Amino acid sequence: MAGRMHLSRHDEPRLPPHRLPHSSSSTIACAFPIATLEKRIHSHNCEIQSLLVDNQRLAATHVFLKQDLSLTNKTSVASPPMSLPRMSRLTVTPRFTAST
Repeated sequence: MAGRMHLSRHDEPRLPPHRLPHSSSSTIACAFPIATLEKRIHSHNCEIQSLLVDNQRLAATHVFLKQDLSLTNKTSVASPPMSLPRMSRLTVTPRFTAST
């Protein structure tokens, strides 16, 4: 590789040293006291528990409705369809007549 202009590590230009920014966790810890963070965690935990209960309730309702629909479909296939009574036509008579 003779003839190629390679720089050795010692020949590379040095960048001035810089400070690394503080970690985000220490910034958050300074911005929010521990008690505030614990309250937020507790409120999030309560919300998660509430959502889990709602999810379980909706899942149970879903299963019940699927079973009910299946039972209804089986029942309707087993028995002939019922004929609904025809509704008679309603006639509307005017109460007042226009007199000129």
